[in-house]
Amino acid sequence: MFAQLNLRAKILLYFMLVALLVVSNGLIIGSLLAKYFSGGDALLRRISQENYSSLYKTGFLLRYLAEDAKDAQTLALAEEIRQVDDRLALLKRGGTYRASNENAVNVTPCPPELQFKLSEIEVLWHEIKVGAEALATNLSESAKRKTYQDSANGGPLQVNQADDIQLQIRSNLNFINQGIPRVASLAQDVTFDLDQFRAAKQTRLFGWLLALSILNLAVVSAGYWFFDRQIFSALPSISKAVQQLASGNPAAALADRKQKDELGNIMAGINQVADYLTDTSAFAKEVGKGNFDQDLKVRGQQDVLGQALRSMREDLKKADEVDKISQWTSTGIAKFADILRANVQNQEEMAYQIIANLVKYIGANQGSLFVVHEKNGRQVLALTSAYAYDKRKYLQKEVPMGNGLLGQAAWEGSTAFYTNLPNGYTEITSGLGETTPGCLLIVPLKTDQKVYGVLEIAGFERFADHQIAFVESLSDRIAVTLAAVKSNATMRGLLEESQLASEQLRAQEEEMRQNVEELLATQEEMHRVQSELREKEENLNLILNQTDTSVFSLDEQFNLVVINEALKRQFKRDSGKDVRVGQNVFDFVPAHIHERRRREYLRALNGESFTTVENYKGLDHSDNYYETNFSPLINVDKQVNGISVFMRNITHLRPIRWE
Repeated sequence: MFAQLNLRAKILLYFMLVALLVVSNGLIIGSLLAKYFSGGDALLRRISQENYSSLYKTGFLLRYLAEDAKDAQTLALAEEIRQVDDRLALLKRGGTYRASNENAVNVTPCPPELQFKLSEIEVLWHEIKVGAEALATNLSESAKRKTYQDSANGGPLQVNQADDIQLQIRSNLNFINQGIPRVASLAQDVTFDLDQFRAAKQTRLFGWLLALSILNLAVVSAGYWFFDRQIFSALPSISKAVQQLASGNPAAALADRKQKDELGNIMAGINQVADYLTDTSAFAKEVGKGNFDQDLKVRGQQDVLGQALRSMREDLKKADEVDKISQWTSTGIAKFADILRANVQNQEEMAYQIIANLVKYIGANQGSLFVVHEKNGRQVLALTSAYAYDKRKYLQKEVPMGNGLLGQAAWEGSTAFYTNLPNGYTEITSGLGETTPGCLLIVPLKTDQKVYGVLEIAGFERFADHQIAFVESLSDRIAVTLAAVKSNATMRGLLEESQLASEQLRAQEEEMRQNVEELLATQEEMHRVQSELREKEENLNLILNQTDTSVFSLDEQFNLVVINEALKRQFKRDSGKDVRVGQNVFDFVPAHIHERRRREYLRALNGESFTTVENYKGLDHSDNYYETNFSPLINVDKQVNGISVFMRNITHLRPIRWE
């Protein structure tokens, strides 16, 4: 039955036995210690030893008291006697013991074996106390008689009585001196006996402890023997097997010990792991060789390694397929890139080489390539090249953009793949006749969001996803090449137009050169005329500024347009104001002649020329006479657009006072 228990139950049972043993040892040792210390042997010995000392001290005090009785000695003697009584009572009957500066402690009586000696000590101590009382009485009587004798000068009778008392005192002292050593010896015997009892208890305690130690050693030895036989002896082989497994060696088998516990399960598990490692290594080798059909038996849903290896096989299988597809795609791209480069100058040959090789490369049965053209202001898809087609029937085929499956795919600019084709849409011609294909792939040739053509490929077998992706990838390169071909054609046309435009531009440049020469001659003439005008203007300003006549012109709003230096000096002298071009003339004309001057200016603006003589008061109140001529200014259109005024100082010609 014990052999059927698992390892954990065996260890638990062993530790329960050890725990029981520890508890039993504790109880036994506790009981022994309680017995050892419960009697208070050390305290009893201390009390007995103190009692021994007190007995000798009592005898000393009695002898000293007999020689010289004093109250202090009497009190000390009484205290010692009381302490001896108390200690004897504690040793015999137990009670509460309180030493100086210590807490009270309960004391158990001495063992029964010592009670007889304690009774004997108690009897002798009682006799010593009676002798001590008699000694005290005789000492007191002796002291009284001595006092009386001293007062009565001592007769013969008093001397005899005093001698009798002294004899009794000596007798009492002799009894006490003989009794104290006997009692002290008995007290010493009690102390010795207590030591013997304590030593006997220690011997018994050590005996029990030795027995328990032997028992514990036996239990531990039995446990070690059991665990060594059940566990430790198997650990080296298990450790070696585990190390071999850790180093990758699958040949780490263990002998079957037929144990039903955990250790047996571990050993069986190690053997299973070794077998499993052999299987997985063989599986990994086969997969590494590319044999992705090799199977591995999974040990269960929790077989993480097995599941991972199976998943690895599937991932490697997929990766191998992806790698093959990638190589197939790269080879195809390189092949068709060479075809495109070799036929970039001939669009029709390039189209045929592309469609013929593409149908063969992807395992299709027929294909066609349509190119976008402009016809009557709209875009159409024109069949440029076909493979495995009835060329007499389809050679000139055109599909309007947006019509049918082909035109719709081109219009939307997205790939279309059909597996259920309508009857009669297209047929594949073979030696057995014409048959509707099982699938149809339509891929627009598009780049930069512009469609340049369409690939139409049909086959009996369904195209794989990587084949469709390859055609889509190739369509971008074909579209770029078609765009380049179209761009080259456009560039050639533009080059011809550019050459024609260059010739026209050269003719226009010659005409412009002649016009520029004429314009330069005109500009030189204009510069000459402007120079003459500036010279005339400068001469006119010189004449106007050198004359003493004040000259100015006004526009239709009476603003100064031209003024000479004489006018500036006149206004400065007569009004103290500076005048400049652009100011209104009425800002300088005295207010009392504003109306008269306005009428004169209006007459001139109406086309009348006239002359007036006027008197002006200067700042120094002097009379100044001016002859003023007003004339209209008429432009080339015969319109009056201003007036001119000439004011000549004639004060020296007509000294008439102004009234």
